[in-house]
Amino acid sequence: MCVRVTDLRGIDLDRFAFDFDLTFAALVVQPKGPVLHRYGGRDHHSADARLSMTSLVRFMNAARSRFDLYKPEAAKAAPARTLDDIPVWRDKMSKRVKRLDCYHCHYVFDAEREQHKADRTWTRAKIWRWPPPERIGLTLDVEELGRVKAVDPKGHAAKIGLRAGDTLVRAGGQPILTALDLSFVLEKADPKATKLPLQISREGALQDLSLALPAGWKKGTPLEFKWRPSKWQLNPRPGFGGRSLNAKERKDLGLPARGLAFRVTYIVDWGGVPDKRYGRAVRKAGIKRGDVVVGVEGAEIEDPEHLHSWWRLTRKAGQTVVLKLIPKGKTKPRSVELEVLPPK
Repeated sequence: MCVRVTDLRGIDLDRFAFDFDLTFAALVVQPKGPVLHRYGGRDHHSADARLSMTSLVRFMNAARSRFDLYKPEAAKAAPARTLDDIPVWRDKMSKRVKRLDCYHCHYVFDAEREQHKADRTWTRAKIWRWPPPERIGLTLDVEELGRVKAVDPKGHAAKIGLRAGDTLVRAGGQPILTALDLSFVLEKADPKATKLPLQISREGALQDLSLALPAGWKKGTPLEFKWRPSKWQLNPRPGFGGRSLNAKERKDLGLPARGLAFRVTYIVDWGGVPDKRYGRAVRKAGIKRGDVVVGVEGAEIEDPEHLHSWWRLTRKAGQTVVLKLIPKGKTKPRSVELEVLPPK
């Protein structure tokens, strides 16, 4: 049976766990039991970086062929945990005048973060959800399930002799078919863990390996984090944003084909915004809609989404960020200073 879920209302977040920032995921589930395999995922390059119709079909066939290898489990004894079981979310929904038509997947991480804050258990380390395979130094092939496509020569996986062409069979004792399977293992691993057992197949022979995990191994980079919807509720905020210029717009301004270049299309100080200070600081700095941001002093920023994640993850209140921009209607850039504001 195949079930398409487009609304998380009433869904058990623990049993059907996946990276809730995603736009697409496919789960193979044991009746009355756990998820056996997960398909999906993405990276900062594109939303379908880890997807293809060919690999989805292969995934479904491979998962089905493995189904008999799993022992049936008893029905889950613990009650389901849904979004409405998270107190801060339930309270937020009770105050809404109009009922939400849909519970989007990315609401989960926002709700869990706000609950941690309410419980005073929040730390910035909790931002790093569902680490990608690249976090431990390897990239899995999209088409050939479980096959190691590349190994970072300076990464953790290279240090134990893992190499391109190997097939990842298990990680942390869990069977692996996809990058999302591996991310699930990394998500569940203790941040303080120092070892991750791996089993690989090389030239038809199984090998057991132990991957060393250094302190802080779950932490990623602003570039890697930029695509995640869960970034939008983090502080501090730049207070403005926009869209990257197209090739013609770059040419007209004499800008290179690559690199940061985006037009400011919004400043966050309109009605209904929870904290208008950010937008007001932007206007005070002299930034206007229509200006083109072409650089950030001291940082290599790719696009406006990268700027947002970089600002939220690396800047601290009281700092000043120097932006290079071309004023609307002008061709010569100038520098402006924008203060990083503390949260309320």
